[in-house]
Amino acid sequence: MTTIRPSRRIERAGVNSLRALLEEHDHIVHEVDGGSDYGEDLIVSLARDGRRTGHVVAIQVKSGKKYKRARGYAVPIDDHYDDWRGSRIPVLGVVYDLDLGSLFWVNLTEVLRRVKEPPTWVQIPAGSVLSSDTIREWSLLVEVYIDKAGVEAYSANTLAELPSRITESGKRGIVIYVWDVERDHFRSSAENAGIDLSSLGEQALGELLDGTFRPQPKEALAMQVDTGRQRTNLNLEIDENMAARARELIKRSTFVKELGWKPRSVASLILLYLHERFPMSEG
Repeated sequence: MTTIRPSRRIERAGVNSLRALLEEHDHIVHEVDGGSDYGEDLIVSLARDGRRTGHVVAIQVKSGKKYKRARGYAVPIDDHYDDWRGSRIPVLGVVYDLDLGSLFWVNLTEVLRRVKEPPTWVQIPAGSVLSSDTIREWSLLVEVYIDKAGVEAYSANTLAELPSRITESGKRGIVIYVWDVERDHFRSSAENAGIDLSSLGEQALGELLDGTFRPQPKEALAMQVDTGRQRTNLNLEIDENMAARARELIKRSTFVKELGWKPRSVASLILLYLHERFPMSEG
């Protein structure tokens, strides 16, 4: 008769808790069969608003007191260093605290790519909670990491081909992180005005470069809205050459002095342009 390991109930508690949380928020979970488990328990396709985002992660789940530390939790690396560090999709580590009934997470691939020698454990801060309150922020952080890692890999592997590819298309996408209420307002305002919203990123850069658009800091905008906690992304098209010129412009001390404040990024300037074009107070 088959003997059931006493630790199996504890191990399954973490996997079941994480799976239930992810599926409650419409993420698609594929559980890895025990016989094919080489360090990942779940493969997850991220989703938002009932649609897949195209982002996929692998997750290693641990449960029990032996993964708890004085200042948080820890995931053992064992012989997975090379696999997790070199993975084309990020491998996340999740520890389930049975006493608290809480999940804690870390991006193992991101951490391991920053170290030169294989560590024994990867730490998880006690504040890195994965719950219904934080899962939206969690998915956005993972998506940003995947997109950034993909751009860096593309740039490293195709540097010689990049100029011709840009010349052929001249366009690329830019992701602007906004509140849900902002995204819905911009979309409806552009539709009512008969404007293609995706083209406004390029228009913002054009006016920035020719001097007709000089943004005020976001705090100065009349935005009397309750943004809440819901964040999402807005995808716009921009000309790569214009984007490069805009990035150089916002680095110049003379431009920063002219504005009276320092912009964080080209994406943040485009968001300010959208607010000037479609003020929320008129929404």
